[in-house]
Amino acid sequence: MAAKKIEESQIKKVFDSFDFNGNGILSLAEIDRAVLELYPQFAKKKPVLQRAYKAADISKDGFIDINEFSRLIELLYYYNDLYNMFKKLDTNNDNRISFAEFKKGHKLIGVEENQTPTELKKAFDEIDINHGGYILFDELCIYAAKKKLYASNPPVIPTSTGSKAGSKAGSKAGSKAGSVKGKHTPSGSTVSASSKPPGSVSASSKGQNIADDATSATSMSDLKSLDFTRDDIVIKSLYKLSEDLINFLNKSEGCDVKIEIGKEPEIEEFNAHSSILRARSSYFNLALSKDTVKPEKTDDSTVSYIYSFFTSHTDNAEGDDGITIFKKDNISSKIFKIILGYIYGGAVGIAKVDELTSGEFLDLLETSEELGIQGFSEPLQLYFLENHREWIRDNLIALEKFSSKREAFNEIRSYCLDQLTQDPDTILKSDDVGSIDKRVLLSFLSRDDLIADEIDLWNLVIRWGIAQDSTISREPVSTWSKEEINKLKVIVVDLIPLIRFKWIPGDLFYQHVRPYKWLFDADTYENLMQSYLTGNSSQSTPATPVLTTSSLHITTKERTKNSDLIIYENNYSNLISSWIDKKTFKPDYNPYIFKLLYRGSADNFSYAAFHEKCDNVAKTLTVARLKDTGEIIGGYNPEKWKIAGRNTSSTYPIQSKHAFIFKFDNEKLENSKISRVNDQYNALRHKKDSGPNFCDLKITNQKTPIYYDKQFYDKELKIDGQQLDDYEVYKVIAKL
Repeated sequence: MAAKKIEESQIKKVFDSFDFNGNGILSLAEIDRAVLELYPQFAKKKPVLQRAYKAADISKDGFIDINEFSRLIELLYYYNDLYNMFKKLDTNNDNRISFAEFKKGHKLIGVEENQTPTELKKAFDEIDINHGGYILFDELCIYAAKKKLYASNPPVIPTSTGSKAGSKAGSKAGSKAGSVKGKHTPSGSTVSASSKPPGSVSASSKGQNIADDATSATSMSDLKSLDFTRDDIVIKSLYKLSEDLINFLNKSEGCDVKIEIGKEPEIEEFNAHSSILRARSSYFNLALSKDTVKPEKTDDSTVSYIYSFFTSHTDNAEGDDGITIFKKDNISSKIFKIILGYIYGGAVGIAKVDELTSGEFLDLLETSEELGIQGFSEPLQLYFLENHREWIRDNLIALEKFSSKREAFNEIRSYCLDQLTQDPDTILKSDDVGSIDKRVLLSFLSRDDLIADEIDLWNLVIRWGIAQDSTISREPVSTWSKEEINKLKVIVVDLIPLIRFKWIPGDLFYQHVRPYKWLFDADTYENLMQSYLTGNSSQSTPATPVLTTSSLHITTKERTKNSDLIIYENNYSNLISSWIDKKTFKPDYNPYIFKLLYRGSADNFSYAAFHEKCDNVAKTLTVARLKDTGEIIGGYNPEKWKIAGRNTSSTYPIQSKHAFIFKFDNEKLENSKISRVNDQYNALRHKKDSGPNFCDLKITNQKTPIYYDKQFYDKELKIDGQQLDDYEVYKVIAKL
């Protein structure tokens, strides 16, 4: 049955029939469903639907609004024509056009007749954008737009009164919208507007030509927002650019910088271009700047400049006119070769990092930071954490010390602290506690999620402090001199406030803390004793901090224990771990740490707090408890809750192939339900005024009922409750 032609007056009505959930915008899943019902001739042609959806989305927010809707319908017909032509050329039905197939049917796409094989191959290669040896449907669409297979004035969709969208071609008031004498179809035939296929509309919204659509994105940033085939083209282009720059480096043509690495007699020389070095390295940008103050020439005609990292000089004595020479004798040529490769070729240049030992990898990180190479450190850290776990497990404290030197090593530092807080015995039972760097200890004791008894942490501070000074007696503190007490006090003065004394039972306080009362000033110790004597102990309700004096503020907030978290109830964490790894559930399967990032009740259900704490964290788990039914529901997001570079106030979809939502069965855990995403384009959503948004499942606050509607995930969860009690968001971290 032929679809009816859509008149302007009917557009809203047809749009509403597409908009199944009534939110005023159309997702790909809604379009797919509506096309199946209203335009069945397109239902099995997924490439047509995908291209029309992407091209009609002028705002690039992942949804079609009513202003873009007419364009969507027109594009369905446009791409359907192209697809039919594509299938005529694709005689063996493998969804691609070989050169042999192209030679037989090239006339269908307007390629001139009577061309030589060489000319035909050139035309074929022009369409084969990714140089894969075949023409894909997306490539044909781009070619069709580029060559204007439609006439230069394709029809324009009529816009409603007052709409800012309009036809630049300009139809006079009162004339029939979209009336054109004729147009050129992809097959080369001419049809009149009146002979258009039934159900089509005769226009394109916002004054854009349909044939212009496939090439409307010409910049790199625009290309990123289109479909995966276009993304692949960008990636391949960047890869080729990187290869070309690496080849440019290897040829050593036009180099004006020489870098000498190593010590005599094993010095290796590297040639480079100052312009590229300056663009990619803040160190080289400063060192090679004309504004850098240079010292006077010495008697041997060598000008030397000493910088914080390299020694450089300009040597004109042997005819190397204008060549700047840098010397570095304390790193290996192996490390510098990787760095120089990255400077020129990006990721292409660092293919050999898998050959580095753990120690060499840390040298690479240190050197790249010294050189100020932007964007290199973070991916290196992530690679290191993923591929050097055994070494990290054996050197966790030393690695945390290394990472605390620089803010740029935050990924490693955060990872180490997460591991130490969940398994504090690494520090508490260390045989060499004195070697622990104080910065490590400060970070460790500051963590609210540290799973340890406060008395053990107090004893750690005392052991560590004594180990820092060999002149402090190892005998009982009752035998110490006043000088020894003062030495220890100076050493641990900034560690003591990090102990949560409020949560140390009175008997243990008397036994372990009281002997060291001289470490506290009189007022602080008096307040401590008063808090115990008046009942403000761990058994009483937490109150306003009472351990504050003019000289010291001692934290009284209780640390978060795993037992307090929803995820650690009833073996939930083990089931989630199995789902993440797609394994059969086993009660003892627990390869992950779940680090609390956000708790609704503690963060006042603030959307701003959720986005601040969670947006830039990948691999997060949301677990929510419903008040009226006690149901436990949630979802796993392997991506970040925000796309880099996007406006934080914008609303947009986030793609994911591996997201899932779930509902636990509290009576029989193995009967819990998981629903995995089946529409990767509508897996997740960033929205300023919302908490975790899994499209089908949206978590908000206690005042707003949760939203659940099965659309984009594969299984029905059958959630009965609506009222939110609390929810928590965790960072999922692989254990060592």
